[in-house]
Amino acid sequence: MQTLFHCLPFRNQVLLWKPANKEKYYLLNELHDLFKSMVAAKGTRGVMNHKRFIGRIRAGNQLFNNDEHHDSHEFVSWMIDEIHMNVIE
Repeated sequence: MQTLFHCLPFRNQVLLWKPANKEKYYLLNELHDLFKSMVAAKGTRGVMNHKRFIGRIRAGNQLFNNDEHHDSHEFVSWMIDEIHMNVIE
C-alpha cells in the first residue's frame, strides 16, 4: 500500500474518488479512507492502523478471507482488476 500511496497519479485519483455505493465500490471506498488517513498522518511517526481495510477486503472477497499466505503481487493484481471491472465501465 505504501508503494501505491507514493505513486502520485494513483494516489491523486484515489483521493479524488467520491465514496459511492458501499457494496459495489467497497474496495475504492476503503482505499480512499486509508489514503486519507495516510495523508493526515504523514507528519507523524508510527504505524498506520490497517485493520479496517484488511477486514473489509476479507469480508468482500473470499480469496483473501483466510489465514493463507498471499503474495503482494496477487493482491495488487486482484485490486487493479477489481478497480478496472467496477469503476471503468
